[in-house]
Amino acid sequence: MAISEFHESTIVSVSASFGFAQFACPPEEITRELGIEPDLTVTNGSARRILGGRKTGTAPFSTWSISSSCDSKDVNEHQTSYGTSLVDLIP
Repeated sequence: MAISEFHESTIVSVSASFGFAQFACPPEEITRELGIEPDLTVTNGSARRILGGRKTGTAPFSTWSISSSCDSKDVNEHQTSYGTSLVDLIP
């Protein structure tokens, strides 16, 4: 369902993201199972760094996430920007 021209004119920007956190397997295993390259992964115990590269501690848990990158103001187009509906990825 497309959004109306009026509603589109009231929206500044839209983004959508999907991810997992606090899992036991390596993030690469999620990538392999889903067949989608993540935008961000963090492995439990890895160095946490701030802008400039200074270490600020270690990651307390692993994460894997993707974020939409299309310019549409329709969230439905964001959730299919990976060639498939993100909902269809869930077994």
